[in-house]
Amino acid sequence: MGRDSGAVVLGDPPPFGSNGAWPPISTGPVIIASAVFQTAPRPGQVSGGYQATLARRSFINPKTKAVAGTVGGALFWPAGVAMLGYAAVKKIRAGKTGETREVVYSLAWQRDDPIVQLPPGATHEQSYSMTCGISETQTRELTRSLGLKLGHAGALTGELSSKFGIATTVSEQRSITDTVMLRNEGTQAYRLYARWFVRHELTVQRLETPEEQFSQGARRNWGEVSDETLGSLRRSPLCTVSYMSPHTVVLTYAEVRK
Repeated sequence: MGRDSGAVVLGDPPPFGSNGAWPPISTGPVIIASAVFQTAPRPGQVSGGYQATLARRSFINPKTKAVAGTVGGALFWPAGVAMLGYAAVKKIRAGKTGETREVVYSLAWQRDDPIVQLPPGATHEQSYSMTCGISETQTRELTRSLGLKLGHAGALTGELSSKFGIATTVSEQRSITDTVMLRNEGTQAYRLYARWFVRHELTVQRLETPEEQFSQGARRNWGEVSDETLGSLRRSPLCTVSYMSPHTVVLTYAEVRK
């Protein structure tokens, strides 16, 4: 069951700062889409069934009028509403189930280092190499964490779209080499160039419901848990795969007086 971030897009790469100050090497990830799903049950595994839709509902405490909802895919729980929210995501049916997991697809800008500086009137043909796609090892780890049985990376594109509502192109790992022409037509200033490309990231994590978190040890007393933590979904990372797209090379520049 997938959900996207509406009109959220990556946007432009960060600009140079004042007097040609270099932009950061990379930007923070922007979540484009995510989906909560359940893996196939393991033999002998018995637990309650948790519905992913419940994690996206809002619950209103009739006394405080406080609302529990989601921010960035994670539940938030205002004071006075925690127990009400917990009742909504607790075990609702008995039977054999697998793990509840979430796959998150995000994008970020990343640039080459160092920045290229051209003097006035100069032209420079710059070659670059980059590795695109994911390796066989990454393919195995990702497909296993998603509960899929695929033999190659190319098949992930269709599965991510049809089963999780995530639109991205995943390919087998390969290296590409290309060139880009840099020019400084001015006569009064140096020109600084940054080459940017888009980094794609798929993260799969296990979601623990409140009941699971507090059945495993230390803190079983609900009264000892803060309102902020009570009922929230804990995430345990299982797999993270990053890959580059060869068709998203972007150049930015700034001019600095001599």
